[in-house]
Amino acid sequence: MQTFDTAEHLIEQANPAIYVLETETGMGDRRMLLALHNIVRRCTPAYAYAEIGSYMGGSLVPHLMDRRCGLVVSIDRRPDVQPDERGVSFDYTRSPTAAMLDRLHENLPLSAMLKLQTHDCDAADLPEDAGATPFDLMFIDGEHTNRAAFSDFLSLWRFAKPDCIVVF
Repeated sequence: MQTFDTAEHLIEQANPAIYVLETETGMGDRRMLLALHNIVRRCTPAYAYAEIGSYMGGSLVPHLMDRRCGLVVSIDRRPDVQPDERGVSFDYTRSPTAAMLDRLHENLPLSAMLKLQTHDCDAADLPEDAGATPFDLMFIDGEHTNRAAFSDFLSLWRFAKPDCIVVF
């Protein structure tokens, strides 16, 4: 299990080794996400992060292990089958939130988990109090269709800070 000091060093170095759990993001995606993560860290002493499409939680780890991040919000409808613009449907029947939380609990300190909020819903159905702390960084990686990505953006934008970075 990584310490917060080790994790923050990896984040500052944009080192993909911070991703201690499996994630469906590629190595280039991880580097890009860490570069954007560092931009947010340089611009604000404390930040809030939201992610649509957390799947098994691997891409949440850098934010959960970053002491500067005070809130991590996971939004995922968790359908059995996830449509995709590339003409492929992905089977997600084995990805309930409980499984994601178990994986995270097994690999991260409890103090990292305390800042995590999960919502098993479409972003359009996110309760208003989910944005009590406006987001500085949002990663929209749910259903990979143009219509869904645009809908997710419109639904989540109401919770964004004016200078929020939105990643698709």
